[in-house]
Amino acid sequence: MNCSFKILWFEDDGSWYRSVENIPKQILGKHYLISECKRKVGNDWNISDLTGNDYDLILMDYKLISENTGDIIIQKIRAADVLTDVLFYSSDYDNMLKAIQILSPPIDGIYYADRKSESFMDKIEKLIEKIIRRSEDIINLRGFVLDSASDFETRIKTCIKNIRKKFNKTEKADIDIKMKEQISLFNIKEFQPKVEKYSSRGSTFSAVMKDTGFFPNSEWLVVMTNILEILKVNYGFSSSNFPDNFKNTYTDKIAIFRNALSHRAANDKTIKIKGESIPIDETLFKTMRLNINDMQAYIKTLENFAEKGL
Repeated sequence: MNCSFKILWFEDDGSWYRSVENIPKQILGKHYLISECKRKVGNDWNISDLTGNDYDLILMDYKLISENTGDIIIQKIRAADVLTDVLFYSSDYDNMLKAIQILSPPIDGIYYADRKSESFMDKIEKLIEKIIRRSEDIINLRGFVLDSASDFETRIKTCIKNIRKKFNKTEKADIDIKMKEQISLFNIKEFQPKVEKYSSRGSTFSAVMKDTGFFPNSEWLVVMTNILEILKVNYGFSSSNFPDNFKNTYTDKIAIFRNALSHRAANDKTIKIKGESIPIDETLFKTMRLNINDMQAYIKTLENFAEKGL
């Protein structure tokens, strides 16, 4: 599971395709999924395009304008052990069904729709929702959230490093002073030798950055808060889409869910968030996709400013 839904769409009629291509995007948008749709025509495909890509759904016009009719393409796809769900559609619905039904062996994972029917797009929506529901279990959710959190925290540290590198001496010294204040509050016994060492260093930041196990992610969020204060005051950083309190936003959107999910078993039906039991259901999946999409945008804003704004 991730925030993207990949569709491979075989359709020769370009004008018709352009008239309907946004419909899957609208359906997926309701689930906070990003549509990645690739169009192919009958003569423009190679089995290697599929075996190297994990598509979630294949949409197939049965009567493509080539020697490769839809059933021939799908037989080749299945022969390559690509098991993605396929929706066949055609203006000649009855003849399409007859042609598919006589195939031997029959093709698994195939659905059918009448291109002329008003229910054609309803069929696509129901199939997309079935595929989404099939992926919505706690194992997928936990992997999705933990992987995203790991990526975000790595990128946040990289942003901190790249932004601080462009600061002047006074600004760098200010970050070091505040980091020493943070370190002085550490009361973990085994950390005390490092607390004393890093509290006396000229460049505390450089020393702590090299010691990957010393500073927890929550403390790097404090450093980012201090960095953002300097950016706003000295460099004019502002964005209507960026949260006022990045640390609290990251904690509420990502960290508390990562921590809750990391301690859940495969058969658990709820997670605890701020003392409240939250069902592991479609609503939670939508919430996490939205949260992760939002965080992607926030961090991208920081990355862009680090590259171009200083």
